[in-house]
Amino acid sequence: MLTKIATMHRMVVTVALFVCGVFGFFGAPAQSQEAPSAYSKFTAGATAQRGLFTIWNKDGKIYL
Repeated sequence: MLTKIATMHRMVVTVALFVCGVFGFFGAPAQSQEAPSAYSKFTAGATAQRGLFTIWNKDGKIYL
């Protein structure tokens, strides 16, 4: 009985790793180099307060 459980566990782990590998390889397509990223658009007019976490001030609001 223990060998059945070990075999089943090994099979489940193998399938899970395969699925993760497939999604990692065929994930979201790369963005074109022409368009600026959303992060650079957001931080364009913001003031950064550097520290352990950067705090962004923009339009009277505070963002982490």
